Amino acid sequence: MAKYFQFISDELHPMHIILRITIATVFSIWGMILRFKTLANRELWLDEINQLSLTLEPLKPLWLRDYPRKDITSFPGDYLLTYPFVKLFGASKLVAIPHAIVTMLGFYLLYVICRRYFMTTIGYLVAFPLMCFHGQLIWHALEIRPYAVLPTLALACFYFGKHVIGKPDRDNTHILTKCAVGLLLVITILFHAFGIYIVSFVLLFHMLNHSKEESFLDVIRRNAKFLSTIAAIVLLPWIWFTAGILSIPHKEFNVFAYIPNPLSDLYGFSTAIVGNLLGFRRLYFLLLFGMLAAFIIPHQERYPQIKFFLTLIVFPVLCILISAMITNYWFLPRQFVWVMPLFCFFLGWCWDSVIHSFSEKIASSNR
Repeated sequence: MAKYFQFISDELHPMHIILRITIATVFSIWGMILRFKTLANRELWLDEINQLSLTLEPLKPLWLRDYPRKDITSFPGDYLLTYPFVKLFGASKLVAIPHAIVTMLGFYLLYVICRRYFMTTIGYLVAFPLMCFHGQLIWHALEIRPYAVLPTLALACFYFGKHVIGKPDRDNTHILTKCAVGLLLVITILFHAFGIYIVSFVLLFHMLNHSKEESFLDVIRRNAKFLSTIAAIVLLPWIWFTAGILSIPHKEFNVFAYIPNPLSDLYGFSTAIVGNLLGFRRLYFLLLFGMLAAFIIPHQERYPQIKFFLTLIVFPVLCILISAMITNYWFLPRQFVWVMPLFCFFLGWCWDSVIHSFSEKIASSNR
């Protein structure tokens, strides 16, 4: 048993490197097949048809805010992304091509994030099946709506955000890297109304996680110029687009028509949120042991994981819920679809830490 735990936690073993690449590749291909099959077996629904009908018209100046905005969360990002493909293929499912490319990129981003954080193969065996079979991610991946892109934007911001928030080395972060990451953050914020949540909570996590090496205020001061530059670029366009969306007259919806009200049914609300975050009923067992054990068992990643859970899972869902309540719009799983791939990674990270902790304790007891 001791040799087994030492083997599965040996992150530099050549067999593990090959195995992890194989796991990521197999489940990524499997996941894409499921997504393509779902698109092939369904008809385009009302919101997709509305977006396509408006995109078939001549390109609309963005400053007029006259682009698809069926619900209160749409910015012009997906309109611009799909516009060339609508012109090429018309109102057909081939318009989902850019979303397919973005989804494949999301699987790759999950792999490089796992490679950065995981120390065992077990983490890959948890994160990738969850991502592959996730019902919400399968449905929205090739949907002709902005929700197809948000999961990949969240993974990209999480991966690259660390490059600019982390303490710089002696040579400092190259200016081109900061510019590239800054461009990603700007695109994310202006792609969709919830892009501001993605960027804000990702950067908050990296700043909090880095504050173990220096004070939180020092982290903010060191990144103040970068963050203020991003804010200066996006502030006016974000306010303009948001004001346009909020000015749309719409009837008041029952906010809790699809997810129970936590004030009257906390258990129903909690199970609905957890169920949508996990996305595949047969893998529910991964939550109970993995997350609880990771929070209870002392290990070096425990506090970063608690910070991750709060800043990138709990707070975003609560903010989206509050946004729905303020605007009297439905509170829907698609609104926090970008949290779901981060949750898949998070559970893999929890299992990875628990297994690695066991292997270290067994190894130390055998010395």
